[in-house]
Amino acid sequence: MLNSKDKNYVKEMTDRYVFEVTKRLPATQKSDIDMELRSLIEDMTSQFEGMEPEAALDAVLHELGKPADLADKYRENRRYLIGPAFYELYLLVLKIVVASVAIGLTAALSIAYIVSAEADPVGFGINLIATVLQALLQAVAWVTVIFAIVERCDGKKEKGTEESWKLSELPPIPGNKTIIKAWEPLVGIVFLVLVILLFNTAPQLIAVFYSDGGQYISIPVFDTTVVKERLLLINLSLSAALLKEAFHLLERRYTIRLAIATTICNVVGIGLLLYVFSHPAIWNPELGQNEILAIVPFLDMLKQFFAGVLVVVFLADTGTAWYRALAK
Repeated sequence: MLNSKDKNYVKEMTDRYVFEVTKRLPATQKSDIDMELRSLIEDMTSQFEGMEPEAALDAVLHELGKPADLADKYRENRRYLIGPAFYELYLLVLKIVVASVAIGLTAALSIAYIVSAEADPVGFGINLIATVLQALLQAVAWVTVIFAIVERCDGKKEKGTEESWKLSELPPIPGNKTIIKAWEPLVGIVFLVLVILLFNTAPQLIAVFYSDGGQYISIPVFDTTVVKERLLLINLSLSAALLKEAFHLLERRYTIRLAIATTICNVVGIGLLLYVFSHPAIWNPELGQNEILAIVPFLDMLKQFFAGVLVVVFLADTGTAWYRALAK
């Protein structure tokens, strides 16, 4: 009969081991393999008669090997660009991004066309198809690259021999304060990919729209010529933010390591954005010269608001990462 201490140890270590195995498996397999693996561990442990429960469980888990290696066996591991552990999430994000780009960009370009009062529907149609196709290709590329990086990093993190693996390497199951739900970084990835595509394919759509005497007018917020000149820095800053979301998706829990990575990515990403958008030339001077918008110092207010949002995002995101990493 197991005493309370033995029961707690067996339950805790079994839970940790099963969690580390099943988190690497597709969602369709997790439940069945969770039950199968627990039953297997229980059966194997019962064969070590006369041995202390803790020692028996340790022997069983050592025999089963590294959780990552066992997960590979369950999913018949092969070489993948994006493996089964992330493939379902990859497809989900890809579908969301493709649909968002197709619908959002079509709607935005259509509104811009109507506001401009141009009378060239054929030219608009050709431009619409070309822009949307270009954006879709970039969207697929960005999402695929991010998930390929996550897949490679996950594989490198798990390299090692079974002999070098120790039970002490099993991390505790993350609590409510430290766990990162899959949808959190996914939302960030979708949003950032859309922003990247907007700056790379149609920065003129980031505009102020207003009505003047029944006529709809749009004024781009940024000078598109300067945006193109600084596109590399913009892409680098947004890529740093994408990399941070990839780390969140890979880690799945708040840790000191993740907090450090988040801080570095935020410093690089937001630092570059502040540098790029602090340059007066990138803002469209028409915003300050427009008779209606000039009633208030609109351009100055917009610059201050933009900088303030970036600073708040940096403090909130970095602070949250450290707070949850240090939470018990």
